[in-house]
Amino acid sequence: KSCGSCGAFSSLSRVTSVDAFKNISKNLLNSLDSCSLLLQAITRKECFARLDYIERLSINDVAILFRYAENVNLTDFEKTRFLKEQTQIVRGVITAMDMAVKVSRGCLTEGTKTTEAERGEGDVDALYFVAATRVFAEWRNLRLVPKGYQRYAVGKFIGNDILIRLIHL
Repeated sequence: KSCGSCGAFSSLSRVTSVDAFKNISKNLLNSLDSCSLLLQAITRKECFARLDYIERLSINDVAILFRYAENVNLTDFEKTRFLKEQTQIVRGVITAMDMAVKVSRGCLTEGTKTTEAERGEGDVDALYFVAATRVFAEWRNLRLVPKGYQRYAVGKFIGNDILIRLIHL
C-alpha cells in the first residue's frame, strides 16, 4: 500500500467488471467518432453566420475576420477592445464564428492559449481559420456574382461546395 500510484489503483478498484471497461472504451470511441460530427457546425450546408450579415461585409471586414482568427488564442489578445473597434455586422459574424468553433471544439474544451513570443510563423487556431474561410467562401458567392449572371453563380456555387468539402477533410 505504500506505492506511489495508490490513487490510480483505488480508482480502478471501483471498476468491478469487464463490462464496465467495455462501456468506458465504447464511450471513448463514440466521443472520438463525434469529432467529425462536431466539425459540421462549420462545414454544414447552411452557413453558421447570417447570410445578410456576410453579404454586407467589405473585403476589409473579411480581412478583419482572418486577423481575429489569427490572434484570438493569444494570451494578451484583448477581445473586448478588438470588438469595440469593429462594426456591428463584423461583431455579429465574429460571435457566430465563436459559437461555431465552440460547438466544433466541444463545450468542455478551450483552444490552446499562446504568447506572441511562443507563436511560430503561420500558427493559427485551425477551427477559427476554417470558420473565417467559410465566411469568405460565402461572401465570395454573395458579393461577386454580378446581377444577371446566374450561370456564373452556378460555377461559383460548385467551387464553394468543393471548398466546403475540402475544409471538411
